[in-house]
Amino acid sequence: MDLNNPEILLQQIILLKRNTISDSEKEELDRWCNESESHKKQFAEWERLIEMNDALMKMQQFDADFALSQLKQKMKKQSTKTIWLTRFQRIAAILVVPLLLAIAWLSYSKFGGVNDSMVVWQTVENTQGMRTSMLLPDSTRVWLNAGSSIKYPVQFSKNIRKVKVQGEAFFDVKHAADHPFVVGLKHLRVRVLGTRFNVQNYSDEDEIAVTLEQGSVELLTNGKSARAITRMKPNHHAIFNKKERKLSLTSQNIAKYISWIDGILYFEEDNMPLVVKKLQRRFNVNIKWNPKEWEDFSLNGSFKDESLTQVLDLLKYTDGLDYKVQLGKKRKNGTNEKTEVRIYKSIMPMR
Repeated sequence: MDLNNPEILLQQIILLKRNTISDSEKEELDRWCNESESHKKQFAEWERLIEMNDALMKMQQFDADFALSQLKQKMKKQSTKTIWLTRFQRIAAILVVPLLLAIAWLSYSKFGGVNDSMVVWQTVENTQGMRTSMLLPDSTRVWLNAGSSIKYPVQFSKNIRKVKVQGEAFFDVKHAADHPFVVGLKHLRVRVLGTRFNVQNYSDEDEIAVTLEQGSVELLTNGKSARAITRMKPNHHAIFNKKERKLSLTSQNIAKYISWIDGILYFEEDNMPLVVKKLQRRFNVNIKWNPKEWEDFSLNGSFKDESLTQVLDLLKYTDGLDYKVQLGKKRKNGTNEKTEVRIYKSIMPMR
């Protein structure tokens, strides 16, 4: 039994919820769940969605067999898309698109829209070394950077389009004057109608950055009583300090903040800590270095299709850098540990 097949997994969870699953089927389902945290998360999400679907059927007095057949038809139409996303974009995500779309379709067709209390969220995550692009339900285009995630409803509500971001994402928002688009960043909100902008909100950093390419965006405090902080104009770059809760706003060349969506690695007077952080995210490696060796270092330049070793080789000849690469060892489960790179000052830099 292939529990990685969405339709088979759905059937088994329904049997489990109805107490009609056989002992052998339950054992196989338990084994599948315990194989990985990802499987456990998928199981919990599907279980929750089936419970929601049951509630909807009771509310709408649907025949159970008819509703289940509708779910299966929706799943068959979407199965190719789900497999493509998982295998070819390698998104480490909770991709339960078929069932989510089916439930959204049931609620939307019956009530003429999505009630806020019925919102079903989908999460897409990128590992280090990945960049992806996707369309949201309103046709807004999103570019998701390495080590980042976005959470959004499978169907936006009638009054607002709200998403949540951890890490970095660039948005090309579909204009809708009566349907604001809001990005939740835990300490801050970004509200727009239609525009192009970048947000950077990594959990391990003390600052949130918002960069506006075109249009206009409004920054607001988070929480129930949100208040406007400032309105940004094109080429504005805003930095919000999470600890001090202070905002700074500058007008500048924004290429360094948004060029990543075109695959460009851009440096402009960047110190070594920032260079290391960008390289680790871009190439999914661990970099070890001695801060005392690089106190006065700054880097200018851009790279598009170069590999990590090509970037480091260039720095070797221009900035007095040398390096050693230690490939990651193979784990028992067949995956590899991260490659480790050690950078240090070369004795005689070549120029």
